Amino acid sequence: MLSRRKHSAKQIQLTMANSPLTMQYFSFMTWLRASKCLLVVCGTLLPFFPVHAQEVTPSFLFRPHCEEGDGFGGGLGGIPNIPPIINPGTGNCFDYPIRDPQTRETEVLSTGDILDVDLYVDNADGLSFQRVRAWIVYDPNVLEGVRIDLAPDFSLPTPGENDFFPNEGYVKIGASAAGELSGGKTVVARIQFRVLDVSVGSTVLSFFDAQSGADSRTGVFVGVPGTETNLLSLDPSQLFVRLNAGAEAFVTDTDEDLSSGDLSDSAPPVEDSPEPIPEVPEIFTLLQVQNLRATTEGSAVFLTWDPLPSAKLIGHNVYYGTVSSQYTQRRSLDAATHSTTIRNLPVGSAYYFAVRGVNGSNEETAYSQEVAVSVSNPGSSTAPLQGQLPQGQLPQGTGKSPSLSGSTGMPSSLTLLLVASTIVGMTFAFRRQFFVVHSS
Repeated sequence: MLSRRKHSAKQIQLTMANSPLTMQYFSFMTWLRASKCLLVVCGTLLPFFPVHAQEVTPSFLFRPHCEEGDGFGGGLGGIPNIPPIINPGTGNCFDYPIRDPQTRETEVLSTGDILDVDLYVDNADGLSFQRVRAWIVYDPNVLEGVRIDLAPDFSLPTPGENDFFPNEGYVKIGASAAGELSGGKTVVARIQFRVLDVSVGSTVLSFFDAQSGADSRTGVFVGVPGTETNLLSLDPSQLFVRLNAGAEAFVTDTDEDLSSGDLSDSAPPVEDSPEPIPEVPEIFTLLQVQNLRATTEGSAVFLTWDPLPSAKLIGHNVYYGTVSSQYTQRRSLDAATHSTTIRNLPVGSAYYFAVRGVNGSNEETAYSQEVAVSVSNPGSSTAPLQGQLPQGQLPQGTGKSPSLSGSTGMPSSLTLLLVASTIVGMTFAFRRQFFVVHSS
């Protein structure tokens, strides 16, 4: 009896071991042990594998001048009798408030105030660079250039730059360092402006011609001359300068000795009517077409850009060529046109495009930011067009095509019908005449 019970228990154990539920249980436990081992191994090896984040390209930014540790050594020399400086550095450098993702703004300035700023490279990823160049657009009717001091890191100034060019409306800064720099925030120069006119309410300091090539007028470069690479973000920031349009300029009058005169005999003051504030003329050549975008399909390239806010605008010139900044072809469009399609380009060739506005005096604005694209390869566009295009075709350009006057003639089907009718009519006429002759 006892042996029979042992045999039954053993048979039950074998049955349970071979059951699907038991097999699933053992499979789950095996997987769980393997997972624990894998987690232990991954946790041990993870610190040895660096995590690569998306690279952030350097950019130019303005901040209020900061005195502490800047080490400026006089630069172009001091300017005597400078009025109190706006936003002086207090030892803790800070940035201007953000107006929008691409714009920072100053506090309100009045006539005669000094705008004292540092131009610096914001290099969050610590990329190495050696040369900088910045052409800053400003309005010389509103701001007067006072001084430029290069930072000590840039001991090799570029000849012909590092000065104000009011006739062109640019501050041109260019210099190289003795060795490669890679700091997170590297000051390039200290720039001072004096406010001349506040009636316009505001003005903007922006960067001109930020392109990817080594010939760009705004860039942060690395490499040897001739093969340099521009690391700068192609969508640069700008500084919005707020002006107190309601304030009057501070004027010092000559003191008069009124003690010897009799105020009762003096003539009553005459109230002069306020003179109208003269309108500051728009400097058309300093304007720039914004947001140029490009895409391609087949042998055609489609371009679009934002409207230029100027009453003087009468048209646009679209420039393009196969070499960056060297345009061999031009297309002229009217002022209402903000897009165009350029067709029959060699497939696979790289083309570079830029747009300029034109006024009635045939003056042109500054070039827009250059856009490059390889024909038939939409993914190669340096400024891709947002949105989805109709499949199989590019949008038609809105430029006006030349028209020819005159009649186009009758449709070919109608002409064929008339010819056939004439032949049938002539056949019946000849047949009738034939029967009349023979019957007579």
